[in-house]
Amino acid sequence: MSFFDIQKALASGVFISGTSGSGKTNLAKLITNLLIQAGIRVYVFDPSQAWKTSDIPHRILITPNTTNLKFPKKTSVVFDISLLRVKEQRRFVEDFCREFFIQQVNTPEPYRMPTFLVFEEAQLYLQQSVMISKAGMEIMRIITTGRNYKIRYGLITQFAANVDKLPVKMTQQRYFGYSDELNDKKYLHSFLKGTEEYLDQLKVGEFFYNFQGQITKIQTPEFKQSITQQELPQTTLPTKPTPPKESYTPVEVVPWRYSMKLWEFLLLMGMLFLLAYGIGLGLSHGSEVGAVPSLPVFLAKFSAKKKQRRTKHHRMPDGKLVVCE
Repeated sequence: MSFFDIQKALASGVFISGTSGSGKTNLAKLITNLLIQAGIRVYVFDPSQAWKTSDIPHRILITPNTTNLKFPKKTSVVFDISLLRVKEQRRFVEDFCREFFIQQVNTPEPYRMPTFLVFEEAQLYLQQSVMISKAGMEIMRIITTGRNYKIRYGLITQFAANVDKLPVKMTQQRYFGYSDELNDKKYLHSFLKGTEEYLDQLKVGEFFYNFQGQITKIQTPEFKQSITQQELPQTTLPTKPTPPKESYTPVEVVPWRYSMKLWEFLLLMGMLFLLAYGIGLGLSHGSEVGAVPSLPVFLAKFSAKKKQRRTKHHRMPDGKLVVCE
């Protein structure tokens, strides 16, 4: 089985991911060369000048002042949009896709030329949840219905987790290069079924190739003379090296041994309240209405009332009243 199927690419599309320097653009250039040799027109949207050295004969530099875009209609072209701002890049690609789609629809079926659109740095145009937003609507129309008008697409990204899953799921040929991003591995789990754990062990030019649910390991000819394919059963997958243990001095953490109970806390609060009230009594002066009585006055009144309660009166036979303690 080859590493690329032209008919499947024209039926569904291609997805390539991998961090910078993993070889994903070189793989895309190889695929586009095969498409061009098969008589398929290729249009590449290049925001990073990664296709500056490609074999595609026509390369057009797009500037903010570009108004009337003229280019050969029957040959492959690289549109260098690196001089545009991100919003301008999105607007240019959106406008191009809209006009090109209308052109293909208006062209009679026998005269429609098969065309493959390559979106370098696809995360710029097809962010998450792009189907429910206005951004990327013209691109999504080509992705969802372009097959009826002989238009297919290729997505290239170094941030797989930032690309909407729908256009990725619609492709039947997917290439996953080196990545050590945890978000990317989690995002790619549904496509690699556990093989994503080994993405950080791939070398430059090596990819996990998912073709109709079957995963193989390939290496592009740019980095090796022949393409090698290796099935990836669990028994032959390399084990991830165990990181060395760090040397450190353990620090003993001594917890607070005393834990105050609720009733103890309430008792302490009551004692503090009484202490504060006593201090307020001692500091206050006067006995006006509304003022807090001083501590000596309060104690004197309390003692007098107590003494009064203990005082007894006794009347003598001669009628005199005698006070007895």
